[in-house]
Amino acid sequence: MVFAKQEIITPSILEDVPLTATSAVMVDLQAIQHNYFHTKKHLKDECQIAAVVKADSYGLGMNSVAQALYAQGCRVFYVAFLEEGLRLRQALPYENAKIFIFSGVLSGTENYFIEANLIPVLVDREQIKRWSDFARLKHETLPAVLHVDTGITRNGLSFQDVMKISQDSNLLGSFDLEMIISHLASSDEGENSQNEEQRQAFERALKMLPKAPASLANSNGIALGKDYHYDYVRPGLGLYGYANPYPEADQLKPSLSIYGRIVQVQDVHPGQTIGYNATYRCTTQKRLATLGIGYADGIVRELSNKGHVYIGGMAAPVIGRISMDFMMVDVTDIPASLTHVNAWATLYPTAQNLREMAYLAGTAPYELLTSLGQRRSHRVYNKAENSHETVTVGSLAV
Repeated sequence: MVFAKQEIITPSILEDVPLTATSAVMVDLQAIQHNYFHTKKHLKDECQIAAVVKADSYGLGMNSVAQALYAQGCRVFYVAFLEEGLRLRQALPYENAKIFIFSGVLSGTENYFIEANLIPVLVDREQIKRWSDFARLKHETLPAVLHVDTGITRNGLSFQDVMKISQDSNLLGSFDLEMIISHLASSDEGENSQNEEQRQAFERALKMLPKAPASLANSNGIALGKDYHYDYVRPGLGLYGYANPYPEADQLKPSLSIYGRIVQVQDVHPGQTIGYNATYRCTTQKRLATLGIGYADGIVRELSNKGHVYIGGMAAPVIGRISMDFMMVDVTDIPASLTHVNAWATLYPTAQNLREMAYLAGTAPYELLTSLGQRRSHRVYNKAENSHETVTVGSLAV
């Protein structure tokens, strides 16, 4: 893999980070709004976006991200679990904001859905019966989504379940069927034949079930073509700027920057070892900067002795093992005027850099992003644009 040169300017917004903080996360809400509109340009007519904001919007801060998307016209949101949905409803108390729960309705949770106006994604016949029984108890027709498993074998109705449902009209009689969805297992591999196999399986299921809006594609699935778009697409990583399924030069804008403050600078000599377990030994004289950021802040240990951070736009290699609170970088070739105590180093400055670091760590961008969620780093949000409705976006809300 060839790593690109970086041109990074430390933003002035970091001046607002208190001196007591040694790490900071900056979330660019305007970039997320740009990505929302950029994604819409690539959809077939009448197809809408259902934003996936689960896992704290992949570590970026669910409430602030969802409010920024709502301000630009997004009205449909997906989260994984009920607890996330309850928190999101507090941030989006609007009747026209629909919030769907991927994990469905578990026993004893039915009233929470009603009270918070949340919609379950029903993943098996047991959940269908549970929600149907509850609807009859309430003497109401309740909204629901059906999730059909077309090949990921994680959750969802099997094809046998779909057949049985199609033969018993009473099973769905108490529902207002909002959507029928499935999930692609290999959409990041555009040439993988499983994508088309799943689409065809989804088509077969749709023909057997009551007519309802359909959704199959995630961020990378959008690039597979308009046959995959249906009525809704469900981007997550793409909204945050870290999937790049579009060929244009501008593509998507990364929405996250991570910064570690230099807390010590020292000269080290040949033969000295760096960090736990002496995984790095100096062979020449070096100047070492210690950053006040580590795996407690979401920087995965697998990046020890791998990759770079950037100081004044110049690369500083990571050396030694990343520890809970600190990481060390080689600043020998960077001017001392840029590497003083309290100066900032930039991690993951671009979407390409995040993907490169994920490659080095042997993981996916999803893991690097979500590892940042609910950590101790000081968070800074730039101001979102409010072009549809006035929505207050808290500068430090998560």
